[in-house]
Amino acid sequence: MHKLSSCSLLVTLWTLGHLQSAASQTPRFADLEGYSIAADYQEMVTTRRSGSFQQTWSDRIYFSTKGRIFHRFNRQSSRPENARSRESVSDEEGQGDGHSASYRWTGSGIAREWTNRRGNRIRQSITITPTNNGYVCQMSVERFAGRGAATPLRQTCQVIKGNILASR
Repeated sequence: MHKLSSCSLLVTLWTLGHLQSAASQTPRFADLEGYSIAADYQEMVTTRRSGSFQQTWSDRIYFSTKGRIFHRFNRQSSRPENARSRESVSDEEGQGDGHSASYRWTGSGIAREWTNRRGNRIRQSITITPTNNGYVCQMSVERFAGRGAATPLRQTCQVIKGNILASR
């Protein structure tokens, strides 16, 4: 049996605790102030009425140093009638300009929810996870009603230091 010295045991426990705590911490909204998210999510949607079509959700989000969430949204679709583009500003609770569904802080990232023109409820979420080198993120789109299905094809999500919306 191999024995660890008390010093090496303490170093091992400290290292494991440090690595585990950085990866398992839940981010706070204030931790992300001054950061941006660039997320793209591509899916194949199949409906009875419209058949199949692809669409790509592109979100650019900035967490301001004054506690606001600036959001630029663009959805491109192989069906032009499904394309959308919007900008919004909200706070941590999702209170904002009222023109579109605004992101709100969920404790592990941000989410926005709305009902589309066909009466289907949709939730778009971005989960943010701290790492030893910053943050990683993942986007999801959930539909809670309606006929048809959406299959995710691919996504990219990055958390970037600075204001991604400052450069157009």
